Amino acid sequence: MKHAFRTLLLASVTTLVVNGATAQTSDVEARIAALEAMVADLKAELEREKSDMDAELVRLQQAQRTAPVGPAGAPVDGFMMGNTRVKIGGVVDVDTHVTQFSDGAVAGGSVVRDFYIPGATPIGGEETMVTDVTAEATRLFFDAFREVDGEQLQAHIELDFLLSGQGNERVSNSFSPRLRRAYLDYKGWRIGQEWTTFQNTSAIPESASFLILSDGMVFGRQAMIRYTTGNWQFAIENGNTTVTPVGGGRIEADGNLIPDVIGRYNMKGDFGNVSFAAIGRQLRLETGVVDEETYGFGLSASGRIKVGENDDIRFNLVGGEGLGRYVGLNAFNAVAIDPATGELEAI
Repeated sequence: MKHAFRTLLLASVTTLVVNGATAQTSDVEARIAALEAMVADLKAELEREKSDMDAELVRLQQAQRTAPVGPAGAPVDGFMMGNTRVKIGGVVDVDTHVTQFSDGAVAGGSVVRDFYIPGATPIGGEETMVTDVTAEATRLFFDAFREVDGEQLQAHIELDFLLSGQGNERVSNSFSPRLRRAYLDYKGWRIGQEWTTFQNTSAIPESASFLILSDGMVFGRQAMIRYTTGNWQFAIENGNTTVTPVGGGRIEADGNLIPDVIGRYNMKGDFGNVSFAAIGRQLRLETGVVDEETYGFGLSASGRIKVGENDDIRFNLVGGEGLGRYVGLNAFNAVAIDPATGELEAI
């Protein structure tokens, strides 16, 4: 009887142990399954976050490539329109000019009332003094940047309101916009209207009036195709011949077949910058009775040399034959008609 009771007790204990072990195993398996589900959820969430981060990185890289680049490669301001970054800017410029003419008067609508043009200085009259207040020099520009075949394409358009033939000072001063610069930049090429390659714009002196020292300066903007590689620049630019006819005056002879050809070498450093430029020009006049041409050339050295922290020396040395409109805002023409032969001679 005791043996049977012991066997029954042993069987009961064994059953309790087996049942307890089975329950413990099921609990562990449930916990493992729950942990595996949590790990799967975490992996899925990490994958989603990685995908979102990759997409954001691609977007930022695309924006970086299409963004305009400022100092040290930092993107400058603007806003995106599709794949194009656009920047709009400008300046509101209000000027007061008090001008004294020592030897004559100038009409109210003359450009000489806005800035200094050597060839338009009046002579042979009484001394006069005038005051003008104007906002015509207000300027507006648009820049656009986008990537094309892995390279940045830039477009620039710049306007102001000087030299307007529309407005007057009687009531509304409604001056019309004027195209200053408009070009495309791509892989070293600049195509459009820009400062002539023959000119170093950093040599323009600082003054209250933008063109106060234009007499001996190379100055001009015109349509061109320019290629820049390293320190070198090469360009073909719009040709236009100004002619002094027999008896004096000026003829604008727009009969050129060959564009002006310009080459320039730039040197920059801590000292400032210096540029050396050369130009070759066809000078042509074609009318019903005259079909003549000659050629002109010119050399220029110009630059801006730093003197201390706040000062500099700016210079422009230029010479040649037939330069005409390139120097002094067309203070002199490019060619004159020889009264004896009728041929053109470069000035």
